[in-house]
Amino acid sequence: MQHIVVITDPSLDTSSASVGNRNLEWNSEKGTNTILAAIKKAHGNVVHYSNLEAFLTNVELHRDDIVFPLLYGVNSPSSKGVIPATCEGYDTFLL
Repeated sequence: MQHIVVITDPSLDTSSASVGNRNLEWNSEKGTNTILAAIKKAHGNVVHYSNLEAFLTNVELHRDDIVFPLLYGVNSPSSKGVIPATCEGYDTFLL
């Protein structure tokens, strides 16, 4: 393992979110920064993507890395399966 790869949603302003919003699972900027700091403290080589397309473009660079999928995305039937399926296809270790 060379890197720990963390994939999160982009930071969003949730100050005007309502309880009826179906897409409130996204990470806050503070939450993302807290997670990244903890992982960096344990293992200095961390790569962070907050854009799914950027990860998909670079997935081949992470064949020997561990991937933490913290991307929740828009509430859709396939949103939670994109990263695991991609990692399986590229034989990348997923946690």
